[in-house]
Amino acid sequence: MKKLVVVLAFAFIAVKMFSQDPIRFLGIPVDGTEKDMIAALKSKGFEYDSTKECLYGEFNGEDVELHIVTNKNKVWRIYVEDRYPRDGYQIKLRYNRLCEQFENNPRYTSFIAPDQTIPMEEDIFHEMRGNDKHYEACFYQVVADSSPISEDLSELGEQYIEDYGYPYLYDEDSLVQQDSMTVRLERPADYRETELVVREAFWNCYSPGCMEHYLLHVMRDSPGFVPELDFVAESGNRIIGSVVFMKSFILGDDGSRYEVLTMGPLAVHPSFQCRGVGRLLTGYACSSASEKGYRAILLCGDPEYYGRVGFTAAERYGIRTSENRYHAALHVRPLYENAMDGMAGRYFENEIYMVDGTAAAVFDRQFPYKVPVSGTPSQRRFEEVSSMQKDYITKSA
Repeated sequence: MKKLVVVLAFAFIAVKMFSQDPIRFLGIPVDGTEKDMIAALKSKGFEYDSTKECLYGEFNGEDVELHIVTNKNKVWRIYVEDRYPRDGYQIKLRYNRLCEQFENNPRYTSFIAPDQTIPMEEDIFHEMRGNDKHYEACFYQVVADSSPISEDLSELGEQYIEDYGYPYLYDEDSLVQQDSMTVRLERPADYRETELVVREAFWNCYSPGCMEHYLLHVMRDSPGFVPELDFVAESGNRIIGSVVFMKSFILGDDGSRYEVLTMGPLAVHPSFQCRGVGRLLTGYACSSASEKGYRAILLCGDPEYYGRVGFTAAERYGIRTSENRYHAALHVRPLYENAMDGMAGRYFENEIYMVDGTAAAVFDRQFPYKVPVSGTPSQRRFEEVSSMQKDYITKSA
């Protein structure tokens, strides 16, 4: 399942196009400082989460997260993200309902096609994964203005898109701001900050609490750790993401042992998730691994995400788990043409991933206390994906 990301990108360029009055969201001018905007939204019943740097509340009858984007300390965009995952049918239904609401509202106009809805029979997950299709709908708020507009609206719309890009309404990785992010090697001075980011990213994700920050801590001293592929993503002198690699191997059916890389943990701070940071960080790290001559990268993760960032089901190459089973979560990314030829076999990830839960709990006491929660949607999804396994059946002679 995916989250439907609803991005209401009422950017300041619309003010220049139509009026000197700022555009509004829930009656609140999209203008001023972030602090003032947070206060105004709280007055509308939203609750602010300082950890994720977003607000929770109800919008259009749905539980959502509100994220405030600033430019030069001034609010210029608000985007709304559904708080809980949805299946394909629910996503199409919600998407189409929002499109119809905007289309039937005279306060908004579109420079794209008049009907931007998705056919209900369309398999959106297949289209996104298999055909890299994006779903987007663009609407612009029209502010009453008695002054004449000399330019044609469609030309203004095209100029807006050329200068600022589409205000997207589609898959969660659409909100990439490449020019605002730097990827670099992690430095020793970064260690604790990176561990904090990893802890925030994984807390209550797969289980109550998390152990990934401890895993990262002990990985750095492991002989299988790959320091030249230890990357962090940075924005505004703040670490917002991290990715690391370990050396592992595939025991081939031909008896050969093939060295490969294991990627993970890959982490993005919650306040920067759903903006394409993970995709950029993954792409940069994988390209670097390829340049350094590594053969392939393997990992265990949700196929709905990793199938869209360059990874393929390991079963395609005849690769199984160490228990000799095919697992939907096991993925591979070859790093050069024909890299996987003849490599069918069992994958053994580095032993460092067998985390000592007791040691991880002791390590976590060094950090500010957080409440472990069970039964989250991501935990249920983890259990669902974990069950997607099947036996390997040897072909008879």
